[in-house]
Amino acid sequence: LFRDWVWGEKENSKALSKILQVLPQDFHAKKVVVLGSGAGRLAYDLKNSLSPTTVTLADINPLLLMASQKIIGGQGLQMIEFPYMPNSMECVGLMRDLEAPQVQTEGFEFLLTDVREFDFSTDTPDLIITPWLIDVIGSDLSETCEVIKRMMGANTLWINYGPLGFNSDQIRLCYSTE
Repeated sequence: LFRDWVWGEKENSKALSKILQVLPQDFHAKKVVVLGSGAGRLAYDLKNSLSPTTVTLADINPLLLMASQKIIGGQGLQMIEFPYMPNSMECVGLMRDLEAPQVQTEGFEFLLTDVREFDFSTDTPDLIITPWLIDVIGSDLSETCEVIKRMMGANTLWINYGPLGFNSDQIRLCYSTE
């Protein structure tokens, strides 16, 4: 939450820039789906950059999804950040205001779901973004790809953003990047 909405502007800008770099120059999306949307900043930035009609934020974490809904909708949140290594006694617990740069009340859908189980097939998106999803979902890559494939139409683009570390205690789930 803090990275997305308080102190992570540089990282947020970098993520958005990398995604925009790989999109075709003439790309126009009406519907964008962000699977594993987390605290929602990437979805918010994509809405502002691409101006789609709808951006769907889908995540399994109710705290992150409800927080993103409040923040994007203009209600904001106040939370205490407990830094891992505070510099002083004054920095042990920092009250933070989590707010979106601009209030957005239109064009967002918030979907609390386990993307491995949900059937998205009724509404084909133009763009699917999976930020770090492959690295954290805990499913075999082939299963994750099948879920995404079921969501895709003939002209849907899919962009994965994340390190592809394939960290798992099950050796069969540890792929190489290649």
